[in-house]
Amino acid sequence: MTVATRLSPAPDTRYTDLRNRRPGLVQMEESGTFWLWAWPEILGWPVEITWLFSPVTGNYPWPGDLWGVDASGELLIVETKSSVYPADPFEDFLDCEQRRVSEGAFPPTVQAIRTRWEKLLHRERRFIEVNRDALRFGSASRNPGPGVLPNSCKRLVTWRWRSLFLECIAPVIASPAYEHAAVSALDRLNSRSNLFPHYFGLFTILASARPRFSAAGKQRYETLRALVSPDRVHVRAIECTGNVSPEQVAIVCSYPTLGA
Repeated sequence: MTVATRLSPAPDTRYTDLRNRRPGLVQMEESGTFWLWAWPEILGWPVEITWLFSPVTGNYPWPGDLWGVDASGELLIVETKSSVYPADPFEDFLDCEQRRVSEGAFPPTVQAIRTRWEKLLHRERRFIEVNRDALRFGSASRNPGPGVLPNSCKRLVTWRWRSLFLECIAPVIASPAYEHAAVSALDRLNSRSNLFPHYFGLFTILASARPRFSAAGKQRYETLRALVSPDRVHVRAIECTGNVSPEQVAIVCSYPTLGA
């Protein structure tokens, strides 16, 4: 069952990772994270989400590829994996939860989350200001520019999907309304007595491969569900169909999956 479908300007395939010559419109798993920035609702979550930042490495105590807070004050953390190979999207999440039990040091405080977000938001807005014309015309080599969005491979996904970034993402990030929504969401998060994240394993469909867990991934998925409760562990798949109309529109859709 499809959760949601959205139309996107097609990517500019001149911007490519020369180490990864996978054919098709989608080269990288990070595209799935990027699409969620454009359309938070495509995750299929029943409450409005405000995304905060995409950690660069995902290392402890900042696991995952995308952090956000919903309108009720729930913390959401997403780990994105390619569907090409059997995957283990919950490995870092399980490690963090086990450290919570043994060390009590996860997740970071709301103040630490807010400080990180504020710093990255300033950098993202600077990136938009400096690169707007180059992104509009696709006239320059890509500037990796740090910020709240994913920036792997010299920020390849932003430049490859530059029209989508300029039309759907940059106007939101630059707006006072986004900043107000994020501050309000963080205030609601701060009002909670305990921070128990919702964890999402997001499979970006590449090469039409069916999303599936590795053997270790399946075991960690079940272990994490038992540790934090099944209603806080979620699996989604997201893909671009690869069909481009004469108007150069790509179709992006998402759906729930067990990934098995």
